[in-house]
Amino acid sequence: MRAERSSFFGVLGLVGVLLGLRVVLLGAWWWRVVLVVAVVYVVAAAVRRVRPLAAPFAAVAALALMVVWVFLPTTTVVGVPTGATWSAVGDQLSLAIAVVAEEQAPLAPPEALVMFIALGFGLVALVVDDLLSRPVPGAAVGCGILYAGGLAAASLIVGVTPDPLAVAVTAAGWLGVIVSRGGVPTPARGVLAAGIGAVAVVAALLTPSLAAPGLEPTVTSWGRPPADVFGRGINPMLRLGENLRRGESVEVARSITTADDPPYLKVATLIDVDGETWRQVGDGAGLPTEEPLGDIGPDIPTSTEEIRVEIGDLDTTMLPVPYRFDELRGLAGAWARHPVGGTVRSRGDTTRDLTYAASYVEIEPDAEQMRGRSTSMTPGVFRRYTELPAGTPAEIGGVAREQTAGLTNSYDRIVALQDWLRGSFSYSESAPVAEGYDGNGLDVVARFLTEEQSGYCVHFASALAAMARSLNIPARIAVGYAPGRPAGRTADGDQVYSTRSDMLHAWTEVWFDGVGWVTFDATPGVGSPTEFDEPRIEPGTTAPDVNVPDGPTAAPTAGPDSARPDADQTTEQGTGRQSVGGLGVALAVLLGALGLAPALVRQVRRLMRWRRTRVEPWWRELTDTATDLGISVPPNATARGQAEALAPAAGPEVREVVALLERELYAASAPGVDEQSRRTARSAERRLRASCTRRHRLAARVFPRSLWR
Repeated sequence: MRAERSSFFGVLGLVGVLLGLRVVLLGAWWWRVVLVVAVVYVVAAAVRRVRPLAAPFAAVAALALMVVWVFLPTTTVVGVPTGATWSAVGDQLSLAIAVVAEEQAPLAPPEALVMFIALGFGLVALVVDDLLSRPVPGAAVGCGILYAGGLAAASLIVGVTPDPLAVAVTAAGWLGVIVSRGGVPTPARGVLAAGIGAVAVVAALLTPSLAAPGLEPTVTSWGRPPADVFGRGINPMLRLGENLRRGESVEVARSITTADDPPYLKVATLIDVDGETWRQVGDGAGLPTEEPLGDIGPDIPTSTEEIRVEIGDLDTTMLPVPYRFDELRGLAGAWARHPVGGTVRSRGDTTRDLTYAASYVEIEPDAEQMRGRSTSMTPGVFRRYTELPAGTPAEIGGVAREQTAGLTNSYDRIVALQDWLRGSFSYSESAPVAEGYDGNGLDVVARFLTEEQSGYCVHFASALAAMARSLNIPARIAVGYAPGRPAGRTADGDQVYSTRSDMLHAWTEVWFDGVGWVTFDATPGVGSPTEFDEPRIEPGTTAPDVNVPDGPTAAPTAGPDSARPDADQTTEQGTGRQSVGGLGVALAVLLGALGLAPALVRQVRRLMRWRRTRVEPWWRELTDTATDLGISVPPNATARGQAEALAPAAGPEVREVVALLERELYAASAPGVDEQSRRTARSAERRLRASCTRRHRLAARVFPRSLWR
């Protein structure tokens, strides 16, 4: 009982450290990690009572299944991990590493990061539980160092004192460890434990201020100075406002192009919106590989242009490139095109002092061609690009419908929204800072559209994308640099364009079938609005009849008013369903993990035994299999006597296995075993199973009796 209390308090202290991460990671992400850690502890404690040596294996199996069930349930088949599960784990690991290495804290963590926090804390909980269940010297001191270090590290990342609740839970856990491992508590021991706990609390509270008294939350990026541009992160929108307000402007690149106007230079594409911000996806998960040049229909006029870009004082792993480029020439380092968005990234190289040349395509349709284009996509992709989260403010869709009333096609609707934002709103880089307005969440967008009507590119791009989606028009956000400004000419007379740091920009991309993703820029005074030329009508002729679709044409969606329920209704119903459903799923996962733990432990033991190159573990597996199936095995008989009892069910092979076992145990020089010997033993096992009914075999798998012998 003393060991059980000690391990319980040890895991409780870990939960306190986990709660300390709430100063780094925002939102209600932590309860799922606590659920995973709790299941790991319960499984380990339950199995240890009957099979102490099997407890760590059972806990590892429970941890793996819990992580998959909680974070990757759609990759399983009836809860069983598949090849898609392990592929998804690899993708999520890459994304989690990128977040830790690149993003600036505090932040709302993506699912991938929460998953690996759960995996990490589950493994640490397993180790702490195992150590504290044994008489290991210094285990309590080690836990104290772990707890204090975890709380201090989380606080140092953002430069604030630890969360009081986290400190209290951690201190309670450590005190419990000290008292429970000290035997019968005495007044002196209680005073000592309280003193150690008080010192730990004070140290954790003072560490940030003593280590870095001038530290501010925006100074560090996961313990390192942030990069100059974009934070080298997967969510550059988070850094746009800060960079734009620096008050200094330096040239970051020069370009020469054959086009009449320089292009936008894009670095990232933001697709998913969770209410707080827009985010990229790791390697385009769930979306097909994009082919910007292949998306253009044969009837759409195009022109191929050349550009040469010389990058100077720009240090980022995201390369500014024109959309729809064909190839990059002269680029040094390891760079790869992202499968979604037509952007280019590197894991190790940066853009500083790079030079490259590229061919890219400009589309030149007329307005009538665009009006005749639908916004249809395959259903799953269409849903991804038109999705808005539950609780989206109703004002966004209301404003969009009001400004597009009477328009019958997606192109005219987007142009109307773009022109309304550029004509009726004002650009400001300073006003949005106050009262949490410096962001691109949907609540901010609603406030921007209905109250402030002033902001910078983040607000305009987010507003246009959100309004487009509210009308069932596929839209996303691009981040990069606005077109450069003229900066002289080359010796050959070509126009040179300068791109400066204050030209960081965000704009909106909208999908049209047969045209691809088209840029629309709603920010006033930056770039230029997208409006394709009206077709020329010769004197004496009439305009051709065009079959214009009435609204978006993606199957099986309806018009904008009927496509989405009322936002208030969605919020109320969605919250109720999520609350009840989430609790049900959590309980189901917990009960399922507890119910399957014995089967997992037994399977791990079975696999380990059959991989051995000795007969003795094979024999133990045979007798345990018989016990699981309900076949009587005389407990006090010799191995030969047990074999005679099993022979009716296991066949003559069981006698051969016993003969091999006796030679192994008693021969002067034990003969080696070969694969034929293993096959003989496995044949005996199969005969044992075949001798029983399917019901007995299923019971043996799910509730193996041998674990409790």
